[in-house]
Amino acid sequence: MTASVDPTLDRLFRQEVWVLRKLFAFLRSVPEDVLAMTAPNTGWDVSVLLTHIVSASMSYAARVDGRPEPHLEPPDTHADLTAMEVEAIAAAERLRELAAEGSDAEVVEVDGERTWRYPRSLVLAQSIYHAIEHRAQLFGVLTANGVTGMTLDDLDHWTYGGDEGVLSS
Repeated sequence: MTASVDPTLDRLFRQEVWVLRKLFAFLRSVPEDVLAMTAPNTGWDVSVLLTHIVSASMSYAARVDGRPEPHLEPPDTHADLTAMEVEAIAAAERLRELAAEGSDAEVVEVDGERTWRYPRSLVLAQSIYHAIEHRAQLFGVLTANGVTGMTLDDLDHWTYGGDEGVLSS
């Protein structure tokens, strides 16, 4: 018997791919020095925040798959952003595939002397929450530095629904 795909989860992971495409396109449209911008009390610049978002998504997929955790370097150039986007999209699509499997099997992770056990749904839910949380930080840095052209509202569910063609008036 094949598990049915949860439409809400599927929409969230499809939207994540859409968000990543929009975000990377925007970051390639602004000067490269934007990647080095930071803001008070953030601790990370734009490139490190973006790297954290993408590497965490890759890590969440790896945890569920049982693969080794990846390592990414922060991007310095538009070309680096393009390469990172490929990795980001692949991770988001893999997370969508994992969500579509419908399994909530236990994930076991050994970290030194500790063994962590949790349902895979926790990892999948955290992957969405985590990306949104750190995108908010990233846009906080951009706003604090006067970078305009995109906001979090440009990446929300309503905008995605409009682009997807499911909203009508």
